[in-house]
Amino acid sequence: MSEGSLELEGHSLWIAPGWEQAVSAELAPFFRAPEEAPGAEVVKQNRVRTVVRLSTSAGDVYWKRFRVVKAFDRFLHAFKPSAARREWRGLRSLAAVGLRVPTPILFGEERVGGTLVGSVLATVAVPDSRELTRVTDELRAAGDEVLRPQVLARLASLLRALFEAGGDHPDIHLGNFLVCPAGDDPLGALVALDLHSLRIRSGPLSASRRRLRLKKLAHSLGVCNPDVRAEARRELKWFCEAYVKLDPEQGTAAALVDSLQDGADRLEARRLKSRDRRCLVDSTGFAVEREADRVIYRRREVSTASLLAAIEAEPEAEIHAHPRGRSRLVRVARPPDFPGEGPLIVKHYRYPKLRKRLAAVAGPLALRAWRAARACEVRHAPIPVHYGLVLEGRTWPRGAALVLDLLADVTMIHLLLKEDGIPSPASRRALARAVGDVMGRFHASGLIHNDLAVQNILVRPTESEGWDVWVIDLDEVRAGIMDRKGKLRALIHLADLPEQATRSDRLRFFRAYLEAGGTGVLADELQAWGERGLGERVGAGLA
Repeated sequence: MSEGSLELEGHSLWIAPGWEQAVSAELAPFFRAPEEAPGAEVVKQNRVRTVVRLSTSAGDVYWKRFRVVKAFDRFLHAFKPSAARREWRGLRSLAAVGLRVPTPILFGEERVGGTLVGSVLATVAVPDSRELTRVTDELRAAGDEVLRPQVLARLASLLRALFEAGGDHPDIHLGNFLVCPAGDDPLGALVALDLHSLRIRSGPLSASRRRLRLKKLAHSLGVCNPDVRAEARRELKWFCEAYVKLDPEQGTAAALVDSLQDGADRLEARRLKSRDRRCLVDSTGFAVEREADRVIYRRREVSTASLLAAIEAEPEAEIHAHPRGRSRLVRVARPPDFPGEGPLIVKHYRYPKLRKRLAAVAGPLALRAWRAARACEVRHAPIPVHYGLVLEGRTWPRGAALVLDLLADVTMIHLLLKEDGIPSPASRRALARAVGDVMGRFHASGLIHNDLAVQNILVRPTESEGWDVWVIDLDEVRAGIMDRKGKLRALIHLADLPEQATRSDRLRFFRAYLEAGGTGVLADELQAWGERGLGERVGAGLA
């Protein structure tokens, strides 16, 4: 290594000129645990990587600590560079060809017996910068039709230059670019970052590999998110129109849009499986603590002490109790240091019979609900926020407690229709469409609720004469593909409304369900029976 260097416990650290004193005094002592440095703000943390932002005497820096945990990965690093080394090389190489990237100030590797076990990299924080994700979200929310295409055109230009420089970056998404001020330019300049997976090839990337690397960018625009899909598709079209002008080998803009959409759909299917499991391991958003005879799963913003305080708090009221003593829902006051506002719900699980306890050994019902909440969250299904789970008894289950938000001023559909103040016709129409839209997206996203009764759907009117809708009781929710019997059962349960629900109400619900994704879910049934035939079978089930 050139420039400055520092020997630390047998490890050689590369240091950029001008940063020797700050690194030696403020960073080097926390070589293995940057999150323990005074004033460190944790940006991301999981088993293999910790990223912190830290203010030093020489300026603000971002500091990454990479860990090589698995034995096989340590073996592989005998033949390939560490993550920090790849990013360090990439930053210097891209800066040499004129691309804007953060300035590296510290790089080092930790080896034990010649085997790589970790590496570190620190870069100068880009001042007054914002993530490109936030910029595009703000422009999208403002309905800007001028700056959005220009931002995406600049991104297309940057990526084309990256590929021409031999930059093979498999992690291209909006969150890995910053927008920083550039004189009087209202858009600013784009800065590429988070390059630990970057590889510098000997020449420009091939056309097929360039197209492959763009698919994750398409996914990050939100083309797989039903809430923003329409606007995201427009933005993808603008990006492709700008990119094909710089890269004619990609063909027409329409062809590139279709290819990137297909790649984004495939990526979404893979990512869902990975994201579903993040609530079960230490990750950026979740923490897991395994004690002698219990396991605690929690969101990182909720401390263990506050979670246990909520579970042990004196109940203010009992909401529901299973007739056989299997579960009990109670309302408790939110502890002072607990995030959010208003009361909480604690659902206590018990195993009154040996059969249920034995079943819990294989898979506790509470853990299924915790996993289902995460699956709903990543698929944008509306549910109450689930904060944490405590499983008592690691080998022989004794019970469990699940803590979640209490939704204020909500009611169930069947109770709403039976009340004296039945909603107005306009409000009933909006309610039918809102519930149909939520359930259509719920099933289209691959979620199955085996107890999808109207009692497990909560609604609340909004100020704009619409309705908010939530799905609850997630013990029987899982991700998967419904068979024909399951589809009919779900529709029959949803149609099981009191006599106050008119035929028009049910029809509006069904049409909204189909428009929100139910057409794909029921494609085979609609082809075989048509809407009328499907309705007759649902009616027969109700009878």
